[in-house]
Amino acid sequence: MKKGMTIAVAVIVLALVSTAAVMAGERSDRRAAGAGEEVHKSFDAIKSVDISTVSGDCVVKTHKSGEVLVDLFYEVDPEGSFEYEMDERGGKLVLKEDWNNRYGHSMSGEVIWNITLPEGMDIEFSTASGNFSVTGPVGEVEASTASGDIEVVSAKGDIDVSTASGDIGLYKVAGKVEVSTASGEITVEEAKDDIELSTASGDIEASGVDGDIHMSTASGEIEVADSKGIFELSCASGEIAAKGITVEGESNFSTASGSVIVVLAEATEYDLSLSTASGDVTLDYNGNPVKGYFEFEARKRHGRIVSPYDFDDEEEFERHGEIVVRKSFSVGGKTPSISLTTASGRVELKK
Repeated sequence: MKKGMTIAVAVIVLALVSTAAVMAGERSDRRAAGAGEEVHKSFDAIKSVDISTVSGDCVVKTHKSGEVLVDLFYEVDPEGSFEYEMDERGGKLVLKEDWNNRYGHSMSGEVIWNITLPEGMDIEFSTASGNFSVTGPVGEVEASTASGDIEVVSAKGDIDVSTASGDIGLYKVAGKVEVSTASGEITVEEAKDDIELSTASGDIEASGVDGDIHMSTASGEIEVADSKGIFELSCASGEIAAKGITVEGESNFSTASGSVIVVLAEATEYDLSLSTASGDVTLDYNGNPVKGYFEFEARKRHGRIVSPYDFDDEEEFERHGEIVVRKSFSVGGKTPSISLTTASGRVELKK
């Protein structure tokens, strides 16, 4: 009897020990997998913020307070492969993350920085593969990524952003804008000031922009709508479509291989040049008064010139072994000067 009780007790103890070991093992697995960690900090007397991440995403918002709030979440594997820094340096808050592969294991996980800034504060951000977004009336924004996306909404200061293979979106911004990407899309809506957008192999879309506007792409399309200012738009291989345009200074729309379409919201008082090497060119006055000196050029064999007005002068000449036709007329005066040119395609003026 005593022997049986001893065996029973031993079985019970063994079961309890085994259960505890399993539970301990589960806790150990969760720690090794990098259970989610949170860090919350606040900083006073900060004038600007500099954030540098490896793959962490950064979300920035503004508030009326004078504090900078930093809310960091990270869940990484293996445990101990992620470190962060939060340092104050002469009024600048420096936030930084570091991934170290000290154990030789593959690393994975998620890192999110949520930053809340006083309105008007400048921010600088750089990352290898993280995304960056800022919403609110911050000051100057400088951001660069290798493969992450960038979005800026309602900023009031100057913006200088770039990415190698990510997309960039700017919405309701008021400062000077400089944007570049190697192979991403650029979208701008409601921007006022000097605007410079460039991409190597992506498209550019803009609407509601106002200022000195420069847009260029090597291999992509440019679309502009309901905008006004001085325009300098160029493509190496792509189409340019600008509709609802108010021209406020001498402007140029050109592409090497593609069509150019410009639809005016108002009659222009400034010189315009629309040109392509291989494609069609169309200038549509959209019912507005047509005034100025108009000159058309196209190759005789491969081009065509179309106009609702009779020509005052026509001539032919040789250029690079090809016969080029040039036609011109004036209506309502000699200014502004309007030039429509194609090497191989159709050039057309529409009332």
